[in-house]
Amino acid sequence: MKNTRPLFGLIALLIGATGPVIRTAASAQEQTPGTAPPTSTPVLRRAHMDPKHPLNIGSDYYPKQSVKHREQGTCYMAFLVKADGSVPAAQLLKSSGYPLLDVACIKSVIDVPMLPATIDGSPVTSWTDFPITWVIGHPLPTAHLPLDRSAVPRVSEGYELQVGDKFYPEAARARGQKGYCVVHTIVDTTGAVRDLRISHSTGSPILDKACTDAITPARFAPELQNGLAVEVSTDIAIYR
Repeated sequence: MKNTRPLFGLIALLIGATGPVIRTAASAQEQTPGTAPPTSTPVLRRAHMDPKHPLNIGSDYYPKQSVKHREQGTCYMAFLVKADGSVPAAQLLKSSGYPLLDVACIKSVIDVPMLPATIDGSPVTSWTDFPITWVIGHPLPTAHLPLDRSAVPRVSEGYELQVGDKFYPEAARARGQKGYCVVHTIVDTTGAVRDLRISHSTGSPILDKACTDAITPARFAPELQNGLAVEVSTDIAIYR
């Protein structure tokens, strides 16, 4: 079994990548005479969808009311993919412009394992961006530009969000309670959570409290506008 290790400062290299990120040391011919050989740079691969376990997207999951009203659009999600491939949390980075499609984006990864990011072949935990496009009819391949990392508040690199099996409330586990919550979160200019509320309940007071307990102490890199940090809101889903 491969050893797992946290991603920490390498998260920024994985988020928003369009494919495997590979760095290699300079060849002997490229080295400056008299200098020591450079150390090997880690080979990084971002988390991605497992073809055996596709996301819950497409015509089978298209909201009926959205089809009726011809709603189409792209949402940008960030999925927290653990080293074991589980996805305990996600953040809506950019709305599709339609609430029902945004909900469908949030639900797209429920109970869907993914292939985790790796460093030199060893799985690691990382946040990875995923654009999801909803199109009625026969969609054509679409190229998506990565979002500017400063255009939305993001969970700080190296911060362990208190989600996943390790933080599952034992009382809820004993009762077999499951569900997902969405926490509408206001992040201030320092990256701290100023206020929050449950905008979608798990249906369990125990799990809902665990959701708010997970987000309250979280640290964020705040959104920047014209180089200055601003207070804005964001939505974070936690899957229990």
